[in-house]
Amino acid sequence: MTKMPKQTAHVDISHIVSEVKKHGFYSSYCDSFSHGASNHNELILMIKMLAKNAHLKVSFNVAESICIFEALVD
Repeated sequence: MTKMPKQTAHVDISHIVSEVKKHGFYSSYCDSFSHGASNHNELILMIKMLAKNAHLKVSFNVAESICIFEALVD
């Protein structure tokens, strides 16, 4: 499983896309994307927009605060 450490401060979308192509998914702590988010709802919206712009889908494991990126199925 590909998972970023919780301390990671910067997330590179090209790396996420590459990992999704290579492994079929990419998971990360949601806090890795917290730049500029003032609350949890804004953070989730930012992550969803990031996934949409990269042509990926994203799901969330709320209990673990993890987001999982996958390729869109056509």
